[in-house]
Amino acid sequence: MLKRIIECIEFIYYKFEEWKKRRTSLSLWNTSILILLSIIGIAFMYAIQKDSTVLHFKWKLQIIWLCLGLIIYYVTSSIHYKVFLQNAHWIYILSIFLLLLLWTPMGKTLGGSRRWLNFGFINVQPSDFNKLATLLMVASILTRTQMTTIRDSFRVL
Repeated sequence: MLKRIIECIEFIYYKFEEWKKRRTSLSLWNTSILILLSIIGIAFMYAIQKDSTVLHFKWKLQIIWLCLGLIIYYVTSSIHYKVFLQNAHWIYILSIFLLLLLWTPMGKTLGGSRRWLNFGFINVQPSDFNKLATLLMVASILTRTQMTTIRDSFRVL
């Protein structure tokens, strides 16, 4: 299994090198720290779960999520930021819609509160998406206004 992890890391490294040649604005430090912290987290999960008979597969699932996250990171970082700012209001409306779906049968109650959307194959917390959408909306509002001081930016908000 360790050999598969090393192969996955090598694959990500070579793809990253190809990507770096095409894209110069990506920070090597950010990506390196992201991958390093993820590998350390997976190593901790493996160390904790290796003696458990119930949770022995969770660290493998985390590797799958890491690879999926790196793909999403690659796709979103290759999109110009102005595309996100121009569509911030639609992204924000989508996040509000996802929050409203909590009151439908798609909403799932865990731990006594209804915070999860059940899409069948995956459960999603729409509040996490809403946090990003709110930050994006605030950034969009602030970039479209003419401000000269920080006090002006608080008035806009």
